[in-house]
Amino acid sequence: MKKIFILLVVFLLSSCTSTIKEKSCSNFKKVAYDKCQQVQNYFILSKGGKKALFDLNGTQITDFKYQTILFLKSNYLAVSLKDFDYALMNDKFEIVTPYKYEHIKYLIGKFYKISKGVCEEAYESSEPIELSCYEDSGLIDNKGKEIIPIEDGSKVELVNLFDKKMIQIRTSKGLAILDGSGKEFIPFGRYDFVEQSYRYTPYIKVGKKAHGFNRYGYIDSRGKEVIPVIYPSIRYENGYFFVKKSLTDDRTYGVLDKNNRVIVPAKYESVNFMGNGLFKARNKKLKVDIYNSNGEKLVSNVQEVLGSISKDGYIVVSNEDNFSCYFFNKVYDTKSGKITPLKLEKKCTPVIGYGYNGELIGVQKDKKWGFIDAKSKLVIDYQYDEISNENRGEVMIVKLNDKYGLIDKYNRRVTPLKYKSLFYKTDKLLLAKLGNRVGLINQKGESVIPIKYKDIVKVGDHLEVKRFDGSSFIVDFEGKKL
Repeated sequence: MKKIFILLVVFLLSSCTSTIKEKSCSNFKKVAYDKCQQVQNYFILSKGGKKALFDLNGTQITDFKYQTILFLKSNYLAVSLKDFDYALMNDKFEIVTPYKYEHIKYLIGKFYKISKGVCEEAYESSEPIELSCYEDSGLIDNKGKEIIPIEDGSKVELVNLFDKKMIQIRTSKGLAILDGSGKEFIPFGRYDFVEQSYRYTPYIKVGKKAHGFNRYGYIDSRGKEVIPVIYPSIRYENGYFFVKKSLTDDRTYGVLDKNNRVIVPAKYESVNFMGNGLFKARNKKLKVDIYNSNGEKLVSNVQEVLGSISKDGYIVVSNEDNFSCYFFNKVYDTKSGKITPLKLEKKCTPVIGYGYNGELIGVQKDKKWGFIDAKSKLVIDYQYDEISNENRGEVMIVKLNDKYGLIDKYNRRVTPLKYKSLFYKTDKLLLAKLGNRVGLINQKGESVIPIKYKDIVKVGDHLEVKRFDGSSFIVDFEGKKL
């Protein structure tokens, strides 16, 4: 009975559909045709291999003379009398171009792409036709005027710049960019390439070939060049431009601001942004200098910067001296943009455990480890045998009496100190080992994968959990089974 009911419903739906289609074409009883097809708000009728266009009331708009009728945008059509010989028909159904284009595609605004070459198969649809083509192309407007004629090697395509669609043109004259209204944004020959941006950015990278090599710079949303096109390598990050001045010398990295002013001279092996307008620059001797956003060198020739800038504005640097180090507490004044030395701390062995969100620094005394804050106050007494340099989030890994565990910045036990080993396997999950079995815990000490497996290994973008019987299963970096 159920099967009969389903068949009846299907039959009724099919009948309704057939009735609707027949009714749609029923306006053409007085017109002889082989095929009737509704496309958008029109009908295309075929007779003897030729097509004509009718409106919904059955009024004939064109003669039966077209081999192909393709809808583009806003009632504009591409029509052909023979294979790959298209003309543009406007919304008044007037032919505005010669029948000479192999393909016509709507591009943007009032512009259409014309082309010759290989395209994906075109078909009639209730939606505007868009063709993916790989060929020589040009540009016409909605009045049929050729803006860019088709020539060998010419290319016209849409690109994303400053969160807008623009028209990129390549011809024998070079590269040019037009905005959606057709206004010239980048004139021919100024640049050889423009980097697309799929999200908003205040600057876009541009480049030009010079003496066989590429040189780069940046323009703003008005097309104005803010960084000259002279650098073999450049990137925009955190409001600054990180540049490499020499193609062959790796010791030429520096930083510029949006006014092309030098913040860090281009003489370093690497430069990194530290936040709060500070830059860490490593020189050819592998020592570190620190600059502020005014281009002033605040710290010179130190061994390393430990951790990150604390919430109170402090940073800690180490300076090597006979395999020991000094801690310099330096406060960053956000108003003046300067770092002022606070005081010199005592000697210590090289620190491997440092940083609790930039707040706590690991220090050692009499072979025991504790933690001080950025103001040198001892906040966790010297009691641990080891501390980890993998401290992340709200917890720190410590070792006491050959057992590992997690503590917070108040020295509260997040987990018991019971693990044979404990270390980060992903950004948020730790591999914990008891005896010869392993599992995963999170930063709250909660079990994510029970400690009963032989091994857990990272494979690409997931983890493989191996059982003792040789079988295994896969989890993502949050411990969820895949």
